Amino acid sequence: MQSSTPPNKAGNHTILRYTSMATQMAITIFLGVWGGMKLDQSLQFEKPVMTLVCSLLGVVLAVYIVIRDVLRKR
Repeated sequence: MQSSTPPNKAGNHTILRYTSMATQMAITIFLGVWGGMKLDQSLQFEKPVMTLVCSLLGVVLAVYIVIRDVLRKR
């Protein structure tokens, strides 16, 4: 006979929480890079200045959002 053990719902919730945080970080960084590229095209810069600036802002914003979520959900 098989012993039926209840699934670990707390573990599944934790996995989903961190997966959604990683996805949110990736989307935020991608939007920063994409927006910077579009600004470079429209402003016709020779070097990708806005891509660099917006990608760094995207990374900072993504880290801020993750830290805020982790501290709030303790």
